[in-house]
Amino acid sequence: MFIRKKKINNNEYAYLVENRYHKKKKQSRQKTSKYLGKVINLGNSNKQTQASTINEAIINELNRFGFKESKNKLIKNGIEIDLGTFQVIEGSKKICLELNEGFLCNLTLTNLLNFNSQNLNQKEIIHNFADAFVSAGINLHYESFINIFNTQNTIKP
Repeated sequence: MFIRKKKINNNEYAYLVENRYHKKKKQSRQKTSKYLGKVINLGNSNKQTQASTINEAIINELNRFGFKESKNKLIKNGIEIDLGTFQVIEGSKKICLELNEGFLCNLTLTNLLNFNSQNLNQKEIIHNFADAFVSAGINLHYESFINIFNTQNTIKP
């Protein structure tokens, strides 16, 4: 599954999409499975974020884009990211922030903050954990990733 942007009436919207292969026709089709919200492009940050926790990584990354922290929320120009409820909203509508070649939305925020490593081998855990950061648009420094990964107790021998 991946996130796809679709332009409608000069506005971009994000959808969760999966590819399905049709054996008889020998071709694949995209199947939209979930609407994620209107896309707001924040741009790219050339610096890598350093942090010791996932929350700190998110906060540090969004501070670069002008978000201010207030009571477990990050706020800028009516956009609110609630790290407690995993909500990314503008007013009362869910949105999807495009940053650093990723998308920060309710889905990616939940995937990152509630990372689940059940039934995965060590290589899959590392890959999926890194993918959760990239998908959410968090440009995390390598050493910070290793430290956060090790403190999450995600590797089970």
